[in-house]
Amino acid sequence: MGKPNAFTKWIKTNLLLVFTFIGVILGAVLGVSLRPVNLSKKSILLLSYPGELFMRLLGLMILPLIIASLITGAASLNAKLNGKMALRTIVYFLSTSLVSSLIGLILVLA
Repeated sequence: MGKPNAFTKWIKTNLLLVFTFIGVILGAVLGVSLRPVNLSKKSILLLSYPGELFMRLLGLMILPLIIASLITGAASLNAKLNGKMALRTIVYFLSTSLVSSLIGLILVLA
């Protein structure tokens, strides 16, 4: 077997991205092809479970990632700016989280 060409090397480097695109395309094709079939509620639940689980896991990962990036960013500043910038960052994060929560509640209850 000869040297791997650039395409093969790119595929090996970006394998997770390739699998993600394949999963999205297969999910879309499966969704469109199963649309005319009258599936029972149980089979719809079984088909949607992996996607629902994945979305919930992503939701659980968002807050720790944001907090970790805020702490890392605040710790990388010099000592004089660290206190002021950390306080500003935390206040900004909390205020934007509050605003987004309020918008979400208003949209759900309206």
